Amino acid sequence: MRFERKYRITGKTRETVLQLVRMHPAGFRVLFPGRQINNIYFDTPSLSALNQNVHGIDERKKFRLRWYGEDPSKIRDAKLEVKIKHNELGRKELVDFPDAELTDLKTITTQVNKLLYPQAQLQPVLLSSYRRDYFISADQKFRLTVDYEMKYHSLLVSPRFSGYRVGDPVIVVELKYSEAEDGLVEFITQNIPFRQEKHSKYVNGVFMTNG
Repeated sequence: MRFERKYRITGKTRETVLQLVRMHPAGFRVLFPGRQINNIYFDTPSLSALNQNVHGIDERKKFRLRWYGEDPSKIRDAKLEVKIKHNELGRKELVDFPDAELTDLKTITTQVNKLLYPQAQLQPVLLSSYRRDYFISADQKFRLTVDYEMKYHSLLVSPRFSGYRVGDPVIVVELKYSEAEDGLVEFITQNIPFRQEKHSKYVNGVFMTNG
């Protein structure tokens, strides 16, 4: 399992945040080129994953289909992810997913339930896209990501996607490292000039598109 510490940043540009990352004494450097991440979040009819997060349940799961690329309508080289969290510790279970078109949401949903938990009858709740920059510390023990240009579309309100209409200008910095490195993390966190706080793109996206 690994730790994930999040920093929700408002009122600053991406360029400012990236400059602060590059100036960090841990020597963060680009791990690989930035890219667009696309997700479909799935949940039970009672939205149990959403409610577990909102109510701060220690043990919780999140279900999403993730793929990369500028066109979210074309699902290629995707992975089904079951994200299992225990407070700040988390791990992922990954399942390969066949190529698909977003317009065929019914078939996608059937396949998701077949591959994961058919007894739960998961349903598509939210489509999201955002851009991510990737960094790694000089000792390669700490990864840091910068997420921006977040966009959301409610699949509960409108299963047919024709373009994003809801955006969030927030920037999210996430620090990720193995449980074994927790004793060294203070050097990293004390030089991050932002306040750590809880942030869930799934929860925020649902509230922004259904509120």
